[in-house]
Amino acid sequence: MRRTANIAGREENIFEKVRKYLGMSIEEIAREVGVSTYTFWRWENSIIEQPSLHYIKKIEKLIKKKANEEFKMDFLKWVIYDKKIPIIGKTKEEIIKEIEKNQEIFMDSPIWNKVFKENPELKNLPFGEIFKKYTKDKLSYDGIFLLNSLPTNPPKRGRPRRIDKQLTKQNKNIKHKTQVKKTPREKHRHKNTNKNESNEGSDDESSHYKFDKDTEAKYNLIGLFDLLLKIDMRIKHKEYKGGF
Repeated sequence: MRRTANIAGREENIFEKVRKYLGMSIEEIAREVGVSTYTFWRWENSIIEQPSLHYIKKIEKLIKKKANEEFKMDFLKWVIYDKKIPIIGKTKEEIIKEIEKNQEIFMDSPIWNKVFKENPELKNLPFGEIFKKYTKDKLSYDGIFLLNSLPTNPPKRGRPRRIDKQLTKQNKNIKHKTQVKKTPREKHRHKNTNKNESNEGSDDESSHYKFDKDTEAKYNLIGLFDLLLKIDMRIKHKEYKGGF
C-alpha cells in the first residue's frame, strides 16, 4: 500500500488521501462506501491494511466520478484558452451554452488538434455533443494517480473459506487413496491382540485383589496368635515368670 509523509511527519495513508481528494469527512465517505465511521478510520490509520474487493470497487467509483468532473472542467478551460470569458461562479452547463453561442471563436484553441485527431467524427458536431462524447469516462491525472495507488490484490469476501473446504476435501481423497488396506488375516490378528491385552489387564486386577486379601488374612492370623498368647500367659503366669 502506497503512503506519503505529510508535514507532521506521519505517513499519509492512501485512504486518507482519497477522502481529502473527494473533499469528504470520515462520516460522509463512510456512508458512501457503506461502512461504519470507525471502520474507515481504521483504514486510514492502517489498522486494517486492506478492505475487501467489494469496498475497493465502491471507492474506485467515487474517485472516477470526481476525476471525470475534474476532466470536464479542465477541458472547458482548454477550450476557452485565452478568451476572456468569466467562468468563476458559473456552472458547467452555463459555460457550455456560452461556448455554443460563439463556437467558431473558440475553434482556435490548441486542444482541438488533439480532439479531432483522436476523434475525427466529432468535427462537424455542435460543442454540446462534442463535450459529451469526448469527455465520457475521461479522468483527471489526480484521479488516475489515486486509482493506481489503491490496493491491487484486496481480499475477496468468503474466498478463504471456500479454499479451506476444497483443500479439506482434497486431503480426505488423498488419505482414502493412500490408506493401506488390511487383509482379513491381519484384521483377525489385531482383534486377538486387543482381546489378549484386555484379558491381561483383568488378570492383573484379579491378582492385585488376591494379594490384598492374602495380606489382610496374614495380619488377622498374627493378631489371633497374639491374643491367644496373652490369654495363655494369664492362665499360666507362674510358668512365664522365668521367661522363655
